[in-house]
This record gives sequence, structure tokens and C-alpha cells, in this order.
Amino acid sequence: HGQDQYLGGAHGRRHVSPATVIGGPSGVEWLEFGALFTRPRVWHAEVRRRLLEELRRQGASWVQTEGPPQVVVDFQGNLLTLGEEELDTLRFTASSAGVFVHFEEYEAGSYAEGDYVVHLPWASLAPWVRPEVVAAFTSTPGTPAIPENPGTPMPEVGPKHRPKTAAAR
Repeated sequence: HGQDQYLGGAHGRRHVSPATVIGGPSGVEWLEFGALFTRPRVWHAEVRRRLLEELRRQGASWVQTEGPPQVVVDFQGNLLTLGEEELDTLRFTASSAGVFVHFEEYEAGSYAEGDYVVHLPWASLAPWVRPEVVAAFTSTPGTPAIPENPGTPMPEVGPKHRPKTAAAR
């Protein structure tokens, strides 16, 4: 879900709200970033380190340098440090390749820098991530057969080909 706003000034403001859900034994589960992991808080330090390191590598100018928090003179914004609450609620999408954490304009750098996306492969999260979350994104669901010859029509699926329900038997 995305939203564009113009609040006056030099440019508009864009906001993206990805939603990540998986199916489970009790129904559909809406995942916040912190819900990806099995042990609360154990993963914070290492995931924070990886995110900030990758943002620095990509050139994000508002990312805290390594070491203890510091005050930057003449800086008029907030440095991104990723506290525990921020980590638990990061915006992300997931795929078979892993988790993609999204940082919008003004979160990790100026508007001119644009947004940033950090990829965290499932293997790098293995010590902490819930196995059923990985399985939800890496298992391949059944797909209909694709004909070997492109001109061959797909098999017909109509009322006579559908399995009978218990009520119809």
C-alpha cells in the first residue's frame, strides 16, 4: 500500500506500507518484523549491525557510524540508530530470497538520496528466524501443469472435472 502527499515545499512525500502475511494453523498471521524471530530481543544486536552496515555501504548519510551514540554538530535531523522498538516494527517484504527491509526518504538519508532497501537472506537470519516463516516463503505451492507445446490448449477445468464436494456425493 502506498500514499503520496504534497505538503508544500520543494517536493511531495511518499509513504509505503507493505503488509506481510503467512498462513498458519490458526489462520492468517500478519507479521511485524519482530514476529519473524523465535527468541525476542536475542536477534536485535546482530540484525541492527547488519542493517546499519549495509545502509552505510549504500551511502545512507543519516546512519550512525559504528560505536556508541554520538552528537553530530550542525546536523538538523535524527541519525538512524535502530533501537529495539524501531527494529520490532521495521517495514519489510519477504520472498524466497529472504527479507527486504525498506527505509523511506528522510529515514536513512535526505530526500535527494531516495529510499533504501536492505536484503537479509534467510540463511543470515537462520539462528533466530522462525522455521515456519522461512517455509512459508521458500516452499513452492502446487501450480497447474504448463503444456510443453505453446500452441497446446490448457486442460479444460469445468464442472465435470471438479472434485465432488461431500454434499454432492
